[in-house]
Amino acid sequence: MEEEFIEQEMREYSKNNFKEKYGIGNKKPKAKRQWVLHSSQETCESCKAMNGQIREIGEQFTDPKGVFDPVDRPPLHKNCKCSLRSV
Repeated sequence: MEEEFIEQEMREYSKNNFKEKYGIGNKKPKAKRQWVLHSSQETCESCKAMNGQIREIGEQFTDPKGVFDPVDRPPLHKNCKCSLRSV
């Protein structure tokens, strides 16, 4: 009887610990994206400044140089070669 109780407690602890560790249950893991620069001689200063920015899904990327309006994703401008990656 006591062994069954202990086994049940261990299973419950493992399940809760797993849920907490991997963000399962009430907490939803937040997906994030990172701006990735594909550098070349023509790379603009705004793209260089945005390289490495991390944003949650739905949050816009901002140009620290103030030249371009905030965007959801590349391209920032014509001929922009930047991309996003999940982090």
